[in-house]
Amino acid sequence: MIIVIDFDGVLFDDRKFKKEYIRIFADAGVTMREYEGAYRESKNAHGGSYHPDTHLLLLKKMHTDFSIALIKKKRAELVALSFRYVFKDAEPFLASQKKKGLSLYMLSTGMGFQKKKIKSSGLSRYFKKIKIIPDSSKGAAMLRLLRGLRKEHFIFIDDKKEIVEEIKRAFPRASVIQMARHKVERKSRGVDAVAKNFSEVARVIKKIWR
Repeated sequence: MIIVIDFDGVLFDDRKFKKEYIRIFADAGVTMREYEGAYRESKNAHGGSYHPDTHLLLLKKMHTDFSIALIKKKRAELVALSFRYVFKDAEPFLASQKKKGLSLYMLSTGMGFQKKKIKSSGLSRYFKKIKIIPDSSKGAAMLRLLRGLRKEHFIFIDDKKEIVEEIKRAFPRASVIQMARHKVERKSRGVDAVAKNFSEVARVIKKIWR
């Protein structure tokens, strides 16, 4: 049995991480409005994918005294602490599933420091393969990457409503689980299960194995 798992919002508390990430910019004198404006512009410049260095260059145009080197240094320090933002139930779940003989794959979106963030999380050792794809092509890229599994039953876990629904449509035999850790998460009615944590995910998998 294969389990394909997303990183941000499923294994990793990206909301808490983003708060600390934004704080780095706030400490450098960047307002939230400036941060978000440059963020959107950087994504538009790269077809929907967030490029951190483009984001920094755009902010530099707004603040002549803005130190890109300092931001990169603080960003690297934050990324090195990624293990602090791993959900407490993530590693026990991965360890138990791997011990049972399941093959674990990670399929994550993001550019720039996403690879380093995953490595610093300490979770890489549980996965047979880790694939990082651009935000702009997440749905289409997932379909291409998973196409070889079409005839095989597998489990797919992601937090995004539109992604889990697209995967379920493309792979009807797959057991698709939406991880909705937050109450404000848009929940899907078109998947096999919606879980708040990995204890609930484990119960779903146990039923599948029966």
